[in-house]
Amino acid sequence: MSNEVGLGVCAKLGLSHTSMPEPDEVGLCRTCRHSRIVPAPRSTFYLCERSFIDPRFLKYPPLPVIRCVGFEPLPPAVNEPETEE
Repeated sequence: MSNEVGLGVCAKLGLSHTSMPEPDEVGLCRTCRHSRIVPAPRSTFYLCERSFIDPRFLKYPPLPVIRCVGFEPLPPAVNEPETEE
């Protein structure tokens, strides 16, 4: 099954909450302003906050999400690490 559904921004990962998944394992959720990380004892979840107001979006769809009609990138200050000059 492909994760190109285009609806939904988050999903359950079978990883420890102390280890962050690689960007390719998460896809668009990693940098989406509607995605929230929800740590659990044995997993890390990516919660799609769009699912609260729009039933087209799954609360925890399969990762990686490579297309999503609701994707909105984080603002640059949040999305990019700070660099010292």
